[in-house]
Amino acid sequence: MMHRSNDRGTLLIDREFDGIRLRRASGTNDRSVFKAIDAMLTTFQIQGRLDLIRALRDKQFTPMYAYSQFKLYGVEKIPTADVLANLGTTWDAWVKRIDRSPSHKASLRKTRRALNLRESDILNDLPQRLSLYRASAPPHSSNQARVHAQAFLRDTLGKSHRLWIAVKDMPPARKPKPQPRPIPSVAEVRRLVVQLGPKAGEACWSLASMGMIPKEYWVDGWEELPDRIRSYGQKRSGRTRDIPRWTRVCQPPMGFSTFRKKLHEVTDGRWRPTDFRRAFARWLDEAGVSETNQRAYMGHGARTMNQLYKLGEVSGQLEADAEKLRLYTGEPPLVPELRRMA
Repeated sequence: MMHRSNDRGTLLIDREFDGIRLRRASGTNDRSVFKAIDAMLTTFQIQGRLDLIRALRDKQFTPMYAYSQFKLYGVEKIPTADVLANLGTTWDAWVKRIDRSPSHKASLRKTRRALNLRESDILNDLPQRLSLYRASAPPHSSNQARVHAQAFLRDTLGKSHRLWIAVKDMPPARKPKPQPRPIPSVAEVRRLVVQLGPKAGEACWSLASMGMIPKEYWVDGWEELPDRIRSYGQKRSGRTRDIPRWTRVCQPPMGFSTFRKKLHEVTDGRWRPTDFRRAFARWLDEAGVSETNQRAYMGHGARTMNQLYKLGEVSGQLEADAEKLRLYTGEPPLVPELRRMA
């Protein structure tokens, strides 16, 4: 039927579909649009989509909204009535009624803002809004939003609903694998020694020459013997070890915090104290030191029976490996007597 109430308002829909009485303002005064809406309702009835007619009767959405969806999707793809409710309003009502802590509810509201829900968004749009957010959000925030959306759909539509399944099937976001940090070469360490100045430069060269972690160098203690450096690292098995004495080293000339701050200032954060341990590992390998000896000097210990059988110092081992390191780095031979840097 096409008429207005008291000649005011929009054209009125007044029809009955298989016992469902639909009497609602159409939302338009354009008679051609009204006829298209009327034809759409007939299509709903023919296709058996009485759920949409009931939703219109119950004012879950307007006839004009149903018509816009109908034009976009056609009757075959138009969302079912249970997902045509306003997404933002339904989310707010869900947060209000669930029994959760204030901090958890605040987190749910934060997710709602992050998803940037619009006034026109319906429940059916949630997977799309979530996908758009996940494309640019950090992994932790992305995964949290996915968990919140799952909980919302579980409580609102149930676990058997296609929307809940669609969100559940979204793969969790993962942090990208970090790019390998650069390893300082011998030339770079030598340049850095000059840039850092006398005390910090000596500590830098000592770290790179012995492969110690900062705790071993500054806290656990070590001593310089005529043919070796003996480290008393306490972190795990294998840390207490002997290292070839192949160049001049010194006991810590300054505190670790001061050294780290100086290193950060000079290199603008490019190098870290632990990078010099990695440098020593690379130098050992490129100098031709055997893998078994490398593990011993780095304090890695034995992880297999084969490695365990190979453990143990061979006569002349330290002197031979020290010579390999000197040849690789171009360092001059040490004098026979024990020397310490001031």
